[in-house]
Amino acid sequence: MDPENKSTTGHHINEPPASKEGSEAATPKEDEKAHDPHQPALTPSLTKVVALEYKPTGSSGEDEALEHDAFARRDVHWTPEEERALVRRIVSSLVLSFGTVCFCTAFIKNFEEFMVIRVLLGIAEGGMMPGITYYLSTWYKRDELALRIGIFVSAASMSGAFGGLLATAFLSMPQLSILPHGRWRNIFLIEGAITIALAGVGYLFLPRSPDRSGFLQERERMIAMERIRVENAGLVEEEKTEYDLVLRAWFSMTNWICALCFLLTNISIQGMVLFMPSLIAGMGYSEIEAQLLTVPPYILAAVFSITLAYMCQRSSRRGIWVLLSAPICIIGSSMLIGSPKRSVEYGGIFLLAMGAFPLGPIFLTWANNNSAPYTTRAVSSAMVVAIGSLGPIVSAWIYLPKDSPRYITGLSVQLGGQIAICILTFFLIVWNIRENRRRKAGHRDYLLEADEATVARLGSLHPRFRLTI
Repeated sequence: MDPENKSTTGHHINEPPASKEGSEAATPKEDEKAHDPHQPALTPSLTKVVALEYKPTGSSGEDEALEHDAFARRDVHWTPEEERALVRRIVSSLVLSFGTVCFCTAFIKNFEEFMVIRVLLGIAEGGMMPGITYYLSTWYKRDELALRIGIFVSAASMSGAFGGLLATAFLSMPQLSILPHGRWRNIFLIEGAITIALAGVGYLFLPRSPDRSGFLQERERMIAMERIRVENAGLVEEEKTEYDLVLRAWFSMTNWICALCFLLTNISIQGMVLFMPSLIAGMGYSEIEAQLLTVPPYILAAVFSITLAYMCQRSSRRGIWVLLSAPICIIGSSMLIGSPKRSVEYGGIFLLAMGAFPLGPIFLTWANNNSAPYTTRAVSSAMVVAIGSLGPIVSAWIYLPKDSPRYITGLSVQLGGQIAICILTFFLIVWNIRENRRRKAGHRDYLLEADEATVARLGSLHPRFRLTI
């Protein structure tokens, strides 16, 4: 394989030994087996959490926009093992907090209580996405991370597919006598209780680290730890959270472009959530039939998201798949703008959903892949999700009730955002290729002239670190 092609996968710095001293090197089959048993405890559990996180909150996701980076701010020394344990507890605690607030929503009686609940819900929800992303990044290699994030984020589209149907079922149930008037309270009561139960599952079954995983045999645990050590070669094993590592995330070109594109993507997704029920209702279907017709676009979006995440993993590329997916959004939006015919608009919704939902996981993974060491990676995940969460705020101001049912203004802004995603992605691909070539040519070797401790903290700035393209 050409050295430059190999380097652009974003893998780390030095070529470490294949295994610890005194141990046989792991075979490819053992390497695969060492991380596959994590799947029953990690990806499906986190997928269920995200599905419940998205379903009850609806379009009020803007409450969380400024809360995402709180989990990353620590001022003490943490080993990678300690960080994995801490993030596991934080994620489970956030799920518990989210479920508790959701459960309590069933008992609110006035607007003031509603506002307090929404703020608390935003705080609880704010750290979920970056926290889970960072937790997964401490278990999986960069190329493996894309598929895992794609799977658990696909829960958002699946919750859109079945959330309305479940809500209809909950509304048809008799209201409990302990609740104030309004059957809508059933939704928050039941979903909150389920989420609280899942938090208990997280505390009990989410593994703390590979070497303590009950799903692995002793040799498999050793191999799993070696995979992480090899992946993180050249990084310090014990790292102090300092502001220069935090600022490094904020001055990263990859992070800013991924964050802006994530924001533009969320405008499209949230806009679709807003206008799709109105559009389908205008076709003359009953309420139940309209709910059923919202399911197929979301299912197609989930399948396509996982497929594209798999292709990202196989190809070790991110940008090229964005440039495949975003134009599908453009075609879907153009169909919705250009034709008043309901069948054409419904077809446009399929394309819009299929093109938009895969983009978020790709941008989140891309930023994570090009961030090191651990502090910078954690802040990068939080930064991308925090800025991206401003998208629903924009959607609330461009998809106005007076534009119903076609929402031409909102769709036009959305279309412009999708074109901007293509332009920004192409720029980032060129930028990262150019930077990788400069590193290969030795233009960044002057960074190695510093003392050993400084060099060990270079992370993604290290001359032998290759940016994922």
